[in-house]
Amino acid sequence: MKIGVFISEEGFGHAARQIAICERLIAHDCNVKLIFFSDKRTEFLRSRINHPRAEFRNYSNPYYLIKDSLASLDIENTYNHFLTTLDNRGELIDRILEISSDIDIFISDGVPIVSQASSFFHKKSYSVQHFSWHWLLVKLHTQYHLRDPNYQKIAMNMLEDFQKYTAVIKLPLSFSDDEALSQTNCFSCSDLIISPDLLSSVPCQNRRNLILLMDNGTNSLRHTLESLHDHIAQSNHSFALRTSTLNPAIQNYYSILSNIESISTTREMHSLIPESSALIARGGFNTISESLYSSTPCALINENNNPEISANLELIRSHQLGIVLEAEDLRKNFADVINLLLSDESRRAAIKNHLTFQYDGANIVSNYILKSINA
Repeated sequence: MKIGVFISEEGFGHAARQIAICERLIAHDCNVKLIFFSDKRTEFLRSRINHPRAEFRNYSNPYYLIKDSLASLDIENTYNHFLTTLDNRGELIDRILEISSDIDIFISDGVPIVSQASSFFHKKSYSVQHFSWHWLLVKLHTQYHLRDPNYQKIAMNMLEDFQKYTAVIKLPLSFSDDEALSQTNCFSCSDLIISPDLLSSVPCQNRRNLILLMDNGTNSLRHTLESLHDHIAQSNHSFALRTSTLNPAIQNYYSILSNIESISTTREMHSLIPESSALIARGGFNTISESLYSSTPCALINENNNPEISANLELIRSHQLGIVLEAEDLRKNFADVINLLLSDESRRAAIKNHLTFQYDGANIVSNYILKSINA
């Protein structure tokens, strides 16, 4: 059985979740062969899924987010790109045909091209997600008062493609106002999905005196981390951060500070979450999941113009799962944020929050997919 795996290539969190599921699929069923379709994340996937029944095909997803020079979402250009891509059905058919009809089923995180391919080939699709691209399109349209005469038609086509052959696997902390996730053909996974690397570690009791400043795969916190250099230099605490993406002058400055531990890779950065006393990061879903699993007190930063991150942080705020900040708040109140994160109250809250969730999502999802296929 050939399973086509597609991943939104925004950051690395989507890829980490799919890797966790795919590892379990291969382990559970000797007849499964995985075909990964990716462009930006191909090498990342190869480094994690080293298996003879995994194949990698270079494929550039026609749907993507457009960012500005500060790594913030470019609202209008992203919205117009969505509409133009969705409306150009002839070109989309050509892109779908590139996928090939030899795939038996599809697994994705809701990438629209997969819904369209499964509809075109009449093949089942499983979508593992906490929000849909349809939700994002609607949010861009309504929150930022964008207008297009074809919006309603295109949004409806997008939703219909999604609902025809797609079985939704909804994760904890999903958005309740997402119309695509409220369909009847929906399986609610009770557990969060944690990357295999992190799942193999045990949340540390005796943590290092280290605060992890985490610039995620999107690099959206790069400028914020660069602006904190004076605060970090004056602090009595130790910090770990990936410096390779920073301005060369800031890299040099941080290299001479005795309280900075330089991280070279995204993988190394994530591996430090269970060891660190506290975490400051962009409020991405994967980072939230990993901080909960690791019982690590966290301060989560909003991202300009990104409805998903704002909705993630609203859930964090309402469930009291961490501290929610704007980047400017961190710059103005850096020492106070650090002291709050390291307080006994934050530590107790992190342990309590860890116990609120279960973390066997990869097994649950893979078993559900295989059982559904073989039914």
